[in-house]
Amino acid sequence: KPRKVARSGSTAGRASAPGATPPEGGEAPPSGEDAGRRKWDVRAERPEGGRPPPSRPRRPNARFAADLESTTRRPGASGGRAMPDMPVRGPVDKASPDFVDRWLSRPARKPDERPERPRDRERGRDRRPDDRRGPPSGGGDKRPAQAARADKPRMPAPAPAPAPKLPTLHETILVGLPRVAAQRKEAENTKPKTAREALAAKAATSAKPAKAEPAKGEVVLDPKWVGANADDAVSILKGAGPAAEALVDAWLNANNVAAIAVTGQSEELSGAGRKASRRALGVLKARGVALPERKAETAAARPGEEEVTEATFSSADGRGTTSITIARRKGGERAHIAEVIMREGVGVVNAVSGWMSRSQIKEAHQRIADSTGVPPAVIPPEWARYKIAQAKAENAKSGALVPLGLERCKDLLEPMPEGAPKHPLADLEAEAGEATEASAALHAEPEIRTWMPEGRALDEMIRKVGEKLSAQDTEDAKKVDDVLKEEIKLATDRYFTPEQRALVASRLRDAAISIRQRAGDERAKEVLRAAKTIEAAGLITSPPSDIEFLRVFFQKGLSLLAQQQGGQLRVPVAADR
Repeated sequence: KPRKVARSGSTAGRASAPGATPPEGGEAPPSGEDAGRRKWDVRAERPEGGRPPPSRPRRPNARFAADLESTTRRPGASGGRAMPDMPVRGPVDKASPDFVDRWLSRPARKPDERPERPRDRERGRDRRPDDRRGPPSGGGDKRPAQAARADKPRMPAPAPAPAPKLPTLHETILVGLPRVAAQRKEAENTKPKTAREALAAKAATSAKPAKAEPAKGEVVLDPKWVGANADDAVSILKGAGPAAEALVDAWLNANNVAAIAVTGQSEELSGAGRKASRRALGVLKARGVALPERKAETAAARPGEEEVTEATFSSADGRGTTSITIARRKGGERAHIAEVIMREGVGVVNAVSGWMSRSQIKEAHQRIADSTGVPPAVIPPEWARYKIAQAKAENAKSGALVPLGLERCKDLLEPMPEGAPKHPLADLEAEAGEATEASAALHAEPEIRTWMPEGRALDEMIRKVGEKLSAQDTEDAKKVDDVLKEEIKLATDRYFTPEQRALVASRLRDAAISIRQRAGDERAKEVLRAAKTIEAAGLITSPPSDIEFLRVFFQKGLSLLAQQQGGQLRVPVAADR
């Protein structure tokens, strides 16, 4: 069956070129669309005039060289094809290590020896065994034979090369260490040793005396171990090592009940010592020996992990409201906090409990200092619990409900002190001395700055001023000032009753806690002396109006009212009659 062979366009073009002779046994390809196809009879034999097979493999891509040349190459020197790197030819660096190793290490060549070249090796490979040139063997037409040439005289075979001669001493290149390195090495060997190095060398060379070791299987017990008391028994049994069982047996034989009882009940032991001590404890119980009572072990707190209870106090403001905070923490853990807010004459008005870290507590204290100008002062927890208990008792008198949050703070508010604890500044008050004049400058302190009388007392004083002035008297500033000063003294005597003076003196003592922490002991002593002066005041001998500190209460109140009314003090006066 005929076989159709598909040929490329270029091959079909060459086959259909004018003058082309179709092969025998085949048909010429038709012209037109079927020009690229050609039919061959593969059963036919190859004609004699056909092209002989090549004697050597063809060069790759030689068949399609014309197609490659006709295509447009990419820009560049290589035309898109990789170019091999050319060897770098330049002057030889005779100082390089490669040159020294390659040329100076080779044996000297004799004058009659000729170095073998690569082309000589190629010639020897191409020559035929009979040393005659001719066309390569293979099918096809052979070249016409040339006239025989005269044989050249053959050269005698060269003598075999002698064995390489070892270089003599004067031909050998000796490479030694630099003199500096040799001197350094000699200096290291001759360097005197330090005392430590000398002792180490002596200890290494000296013979170590052989230690007298007990015989194998023999256990040696220290007599002090056998008579160990209850306090040292656990540590001794730990250090006994392999002799732990023998030590417990020795305690059992010596009837050391205290040591056996402590080690048998201890949780610090392990291994053979633990088993032996518990076995010995069982033996004592079986014998009916009375064992000492075991003390309750308490875990020793690590340094910095003890439970700490702290309390802080914010002094009363103008309305008599104070705040106490109690915090309990352990080491670096979060603190359990209870904050209780109290008010004079009412009792506990609010109580909250929660958990806060130390950084959160510091931030809360800083916010209080920024808003009031006074940071909370540190107080003893016992005194803080006592103040909260007093405020809770006032709830029953005033009828105010106790906040539910106070019950959640119970863990921190207990134990309550049985009696009244000493005031935190009791010692400083004893050093302050006797009562003196209470200065009005104390009102400049942030703790006292907001203290003023009640609103009803101010309204009563202004009404009394209006009753003494007429419409014409208001135009006389001197008369108005005299009336105001007189009414301020009278209002001071009316307002500061013995109970009110005791309340102000108590406020001053509590405020002195914060003033001492902020301004020092001397300023706190002035506040404490003022508290004594206010307590010593009376209605006849030393009325409250004679104390400047108390008169300033109403002066501050009038200034506040004038500020609220746009800089003017409105006083209702009687109409002209």
